[in-house]
Amino acid sequence: MAAAHIASTPVASLEHDIYPITGAVDDYDSLLELIGDRRLVLIGEASHGSHEFYRERARITRRLIDGLGFAVVAVEAD
Repeated sequence: MAAAHIASTPVASLEHDIYPITGAVDDYDSLLELIGDRRLVLIGEASHGSHEFYRERARITRRLIDGLGFAVVAVEAD
């Protein structure tokens, strides 16, 4: 039996799932593809108060509304 491939570092094991956020319009295209026709999307974070997270959450929310037709956003936030 062949040994399973084990990545040398945690980052190496995630490389095929990491997408850089560059500020480009298409930053979240792959996320929207993953969401598909789902009716519920949860966005979590562990850094309450991070302006970078709030900015990106707003971008994702806008894409959910404009791109996928979501009509309701419920937020647990500061």
